[in-house]
Amino acid sequence: MSIKKLSLLLTNANEVNFRYQLINIVLIIGILVGSTSAVINIVADVDIEVHVLNLIVGLVYSICYYHARCKNRYKQVSIVIVVFSITMIDILWFQSGGLKGAMLLYVLVSASSFIIFIEEKYLRSFIIFALLNASGLILLEKFTTWVVPYSSESIRFLDVSLSFIIVLILFIILIRWLVNQYEFERKKSNEKTERIEFLLHELNHRVKNNLQLISSLIGLQANRLDDEAAIDGLNTSKDRIIAMGKIHTLLYRNDSNETVNFQKYIEDIVAGLIFKYTSETEIEYELKIEQKELSSNEALYIGLIINEAITNSIKYAFVGIKNPKISIEFNSSDQKTKILTIQDNGIGILNSEKSFKGLGSKIITLLTEQINGKLEIQTENGVMYQLTYSYEN
Repeated sequence: MSIKKLSLLLTNANEVNFRYQLINIVLIIGILVGSTSAVINIVADVDIEVHVLNLIVGLVYSICYYHARCKNRYKQVSIVIVVFSITMIDILWFQSGGLKGAMLLYVLVSASSFIIFIEEKYLRSFIIFALLNASGLILLEKFTTWVVPYSSESIRFLDVSLSFIIVLILFIILIRWLVNQYEFERKKSNEKTERIEFLLHELNHRVKNNLQLISSLIGLQANRLDDEAAIDGLNTSKDRIIAMGKIHTLLYRNDSNETVNFQKYIEDIVAGLIFKYTSETEIEYELKIEQKELSSNEALYIGLIINEAITNSIKYAFVGIKNPKISIEFNSSDQKTKILTIQDNGIGILNSEKSFKGLGSKIITLLTEQINGKLEIQTENGVMYQLTYSYEN
């Protein structure tokens, strides 16, 4: 078993959240600190009381690890860790030479570990308490005779040197675990993102299919009617549904589920309408699209407006016109404001007040309001729609 897999197993990475995994690693470090300190103190020939205290540290941390790792009692264990560790550090401080001993290194390890996993709402209180506790230890050492000194300078050097090596190894273990955990979490996040993208693609595919089905059903219903007005209404509704379905087609084919190729979308809408409504007269169209990518929501609003305007032009504007033409321009006057211009060279509209009371015109007005836009319409020498808007998703 590799070190990476072992660390993930010991910290229960697959079952608990990040903070609980940190508690597990801190407990493992505490067990190592207690056991290795006991060995170091035996080598350094320190008093028997220090051996016992270090063994107690290792034993208590082992019990806490069992209750956290196996019984899932992390909240209770975290309180025990902090209270017990600070208590033992205070006792061992005076039993192991005070400032001249190795306990300052273990204070650093403990404080670093606690700051990492302690809950944010308790973090400020813990830092204040830890600073006051350290200050109190230094003052008590200065004004009392509680510190048990080393029997010789060589013993002190041995204890501090070995402790420094052990603390360095423990920090390396902690840092390495954090790196492993980061990589593990990133992998899980990437897998989750890929899964979400896959589901979104499938959703867009199903929505596209459902819209195609609805469109087909409307077409079948229109074929069974005799009323020309009803047939025209159903066919126009079918065109709107097709315009919405094209968005989901592009989203399904695109790697991104947030933006679509706006030029391709408009080309599909315009070409589809011309192909549907013109059997003999060929209508020329020109697209000048400055911004090639749009968010799917914004593209849907603009696409539906274009669908309504182009449908009106194809149906009513080109009676007696030899070279019918539609032009669409889409550009940005600045970083936020965008301008859409739709124009034909048709006959214009003589009675604009009456003409703009239809459902298509009402839909254009409603969609304009949805994107907080301003719409201007000119009806001489053809019809021109100019929409100015600033859209935020």
